[in-house]
Amino acid sequence: MISCNILTDILALYLDESVSAKSKKEVEEHLESCESCRKLFDEAKKDMETSNSKRIDKDIDYLKKFRVKNKTIKRAFIITGVALGVLLLIIGSYIGVLSIGFAPSSKDFAYTANYKDGNYGISLDYNNRAVVGARSVRIFQNEKKENVVEVQIKTVPDWLVPDFFGRVTKFDWGFDENAFYEYPDTAELQSNCDDFTVIIICSDKNIVIPKEEFLAQKQE
Repeated sequence: MISCNILTDILALYLDESVSAKSKKEVEEHLESCESCRKLFDEAKKDMETSNSKRIDKDIDYLKKFRVKNKTIKRAFIITGVALGVLLLIIGSYIGVLSIGFAPSSKDFAYTANYKDGNYGISLDYNNRAVVGARSVRIFQNEKKENVVEVQIKTVPDWLVPDFFGRVTKFDWGFDENAFYEYPDTAELQSNCDDFTVIIICSDKNIVIPKEEFLAQKQE
């Protein structure tokens, strides 16, 4: 049978179940016959269980904190992703609006027509609008066999285009009689190119400018 000193030395190993089967049997036999060692064993076992319980509680607290932290990180990633998605959508919509624009109302601008040295000119001055997107000019003959110059300018509210973006609120355009001969599909216009009407496309009602209005503003 082992002595009390030896039992004291290997008691921790016994509690940890790290002793051989022979040593385990000798420790148990000694504990059955030695009250002081049995008391020492009970105290050591109690301390060990308390220590294990604290360690388990600590591990649980750590796992709880880790779980909360992990949820917080995931939530932050989700919020960031949604915010970036919304931002990209806003930027895409903004660029789309600027690249396409809208036909202005006839009340959104003032125009002047002029004529000088065979050239016809139009100046458009927009109020609270900025010129963007497509700008097209079409020369054709309508159903009444009248020569038509159709001008279409796209705009947006001027607050959408900051000054540092190069906001444009005026548009000038001109042509001469030869313009009626320069388009491939205007053969019919050649027989009647001395007369024409300019139409400015608007969202409510188009602005119609006859040739006479240009000539009335003739510049020397």
